[in-house]
Amino acid sequence: MSHAEAAGLPLAGLTAWQALVDTAQVAAGQRVLIHGAGGGVGHLAVQIARARGADVIGTASAAKHDFVASLGAGELIDYRATDFAAHVDGVDVVLDTIGGDIARRSIGVLRPGGLLVTIVGRRDVGLAARTEAAGRRFAGVSVEPDYPALEALAALADSGQLRVHLQATLGLAEAVKAHELRLEMLDVRDDASVTALAQALGERHGGVDIVLSNAAARIFPQVPAEQQVRTFVDTNNHGTLRMIKGFGPLLNDGARFIVVASSFGTLASLDPRLHQLFDIGCMSLTGLAKVMNDYVASVETGRAATQGWPPWINPPSKAGQVAAVKVWARELADEAARRDILVNAACPGLVDTGASRPWFDDMSGALSPDDAAADVLWLATLPPGTREPYDELVQHRKILPFAPAA
Repeated sequence: MSHAEAAGLPLAGLTAWQALVDTAQVAAGQRVLIHGAGGGVGHLAVQIARARGADVIGTASAAKHDFVASLGAGELIDYRATDFAAHVDGVDVVLDTIGGDIARRSIGVLRPGGLLVTIVGRRDVGLAARTEAAGRRFAGVSVEPDYPALEALAALADSGQLRVHLQATLGLAEAVKAHELRLEMLDVRDDASVTALAQALGERHGGVDIVLSNAAARIFPQVPAEQQVRTFVDTNNHGTLRMIKGFGPLLNDGARFIVVASSFGTLASLDPRLHQLFDIGCMSLTGLAKVMNDYVASVETGRAATQGWPPWINPPSKAGQVAAVKVWARELADEAARRDILVNAACPGLVDTGASRPWFDDMSGALSPDDAAADVLWLATLPPGTREPYDELVQHRKILPFAPAA
């Protein structure tokens, strides 16, 4: 093993070892499903499970199948083309490195009494309860220093049963390159696109520290609302919900999740008759999605005005985005407090962009995109231990109340 490979082993190797050996006590003859089998933790987990005599099933992109097979996985599933839950059942252990819907659907492939081990949703009490209610076991793993385990990993490496795959090795002269941005395509209107990127990031990094959800569809004053509302809501509102569903389970301890919205995203922008539709104290994200779908139908069928909806489709959409943040933040509150996670919506103010100019006659007070980003980044990078703001719409570092004062 080279010095570079040795440097790449401890963190990912200990995570895999503590999940499969210390926690799951994987043994010969057991069937183990490893999600993200081509990733940093996953590819080591495949080898550790095989070294203990287990039969390994791995999910990975098709491009990684040959690589994962070379590590010892006996069955491979392309997560982009195949529903693993429809092709796998009766496994003894599932190692979840992805989280979210992947983790939830993994419960069904376990045998009764089987174990779901997650390194992503380790404090997901909902996932734990769901797993145990199904007659399966749940364990969350957070890697810890472990000298005996490092010795065991080194022994496996010395015996040829464990090898570390390095995607790239950079010298000190290339340190800047190591920190270059890596850009990925994401279509928030496409469930598969969001799921695929979330899974790829889970495989690559194990979690995320900051999520800034800022996708928005452009609308035009000269185009009738009924011709724009469906795409607008699908992008802004259902896109927000997809981001929450896809990336929420990947949040690391201390993470910050920000949805960029607008000061129009308060109930003050809507007719009082509509306020009860956004009851953030008790509604679910599913219920909110239905509210927005019903709104789209009302606009498309010409009933929106009689129901009290404004002519401009932007305020209802923004109110729905902020409501999504508040509903999810309410559901996440206990876990967020334990794990130092903040969830908020941000209003950057009026920004001088092509999307804004058609709607405002006076842009003299508008901020440049760079200037507008400053307060959003402040919100996204609040230091560890910060407890407020949480569950708020924040503009220029001040909270905007969602509901009018009583």
